[in-house]
Amino acid sequence: MSCLRTTFLRAIRTILLSATLVLASLTLTACGGPSESKAKDTAVELMTAMYENDLSVLMEHLPIPNDRALTPTEEEAVKTKLGQMSSVLQLASTERGGIDKFEAIDYRERKNGEVVVKMRTHFGDGTTNDSKVELIWDEAKGKYTFTK
Repeated sequence: MSCLRTTFLRAIRTILLSATLVLASLTLTACGGPSESKAKDTAVELMTAMYENDLSVLMEHLPIPNDRALTPTEEEAVKTKLGQMSSVLQLASTERGGIDKFEAIDYRERKNGEVVVKMRTHFGDGTTNDSKVELIWDEAKGKYTFTK
């Protein structure tokens, strides 16, 4: 009798654990839209890409509609400009001991759907610099992009 009871309790425990895992999985996948944490994570990713001259990441977050592609000339011009900006930031960070870390310290939503993430850049020499990253949720791309 006790063997049957143990088997029954294990089965119930397994069912409850499975139901909990399914519910947790559905909850996590339902959070696919815009959120403060996603905006902050995106801002950190973009700041890192800018200081590391990772143009592919920066290009992915340009506010270009899915039905329009940049011409090769436009793409080259954008990459050149982003590369120039990145080079200036890299030089400035080198003079301050390099980048220690990026920190998203504030989040503000605007009425037009844009968000502003205030960032703090920590440099190797102990100094910091505050800046803003302005983003908007692109539903078609399923991620934040730079504002226009």
